[in-house]
Amino acid sequence: MPRRKYVAAPRISPASRAPVKAAEVRKALGGLPELVTFEAIAMSERFRNTFHTTPSHELIHVQQGQARIEYRRRSFVVGPKDTFVIPRGTEHRDVYETGAPYRTFYCFFHWDSGDDLVRAMEPRRLLGMSQASKELLHHLMTEFEREHLAWRGTPSERLSLILLEVLLALVRVSRSGGEAVLPPGSTQGWRDLAARARRQIEERYRENLGLEELARDLGSSPYHLSRSFSRQFGMSISEALAAVRMDRAREMLKAGGPSIKEVAAAAGFSDGNYFAKAFRRACGLSPSQYQALARRKAGRETGR
Repeated sequence: MPRRKYVAAPRISPASRAPVKAAEVRKALGGLPELVTFEAIAMSERFRNTFHTTPSHELIHVQQGQARIEYRRRSFVVGPKDTFVIPRGTEHRDVYETGAPYRTFYCFFHWDSGDDLVRAMEPRRLLGMSQASKELLHHLMTEFEREHLAWRGTPSERLSLILLEVLLALVRVSRSGGEAVLPPGSTQGWRDLAARARRQIEERYRENLGLEELARDLGSSPYHLSRSFSRQFGMSISEALAAVRMDRAREMLKAGGPSIKEVAAAAGFSDGNYFAKAFRRACGLSPSQYQALARRKAGRETGR
């Protein structure tokens, strides 16, 4: 985490709190946000209950626990899947119980062209966003973490693009009063897109299917597809894909015959060890235990 500087916070002028204008958005899109650092951390006791500022903007996505954030002379309670931004130079503090779990994704970034947008984000609207918007942002932050790990901490253009998606989604939520960040248009249109994506997942679960490829095949953008799917089904595309693969794996284990490795491959899992861990998390049993239990049950039914 970058070193925090304890300096006086700048005054936030009334103009900076005014509704975002189209000209400000066009200006922001003149440059990508620049990542300073990204961490998935448990909050440090060092900054608990201490007012402080940072030289970069802070994007915070809560994974676990609850806290109270105080800044701009206001107090906000935050919990799991809440996402909000603290502008650079803004004095604030995190208040949470000692010993209680409180884990977050912390992203420090600069965005010179989008500075006005960041400062205009209304925290109460961000924290009061719809569940669909929360799920979308949670998916994007999880994707950001995966990309960050893949690049071993080295910033990439793709990281900046994902970060831009997150920030623009937050701008839209802040402007729309917390409603889902889907664009205006036909309700049937996004519902149909989500349904077509679901069918593709059920048919192509064996493939190494990703959001970008699925969006391209359906003639949509990854962002629009992701938020449409999340709003319709209450889960991300990656979560739906994992659920379908797990269902198919259970069906094959119940039927007997194939080895665990063969079941994993047939269900779309490229890594047998990952499949075993994921299966235990989902079912409470290892694949071999589940298969043995299914065989015993089938034997008892046959012997009746």
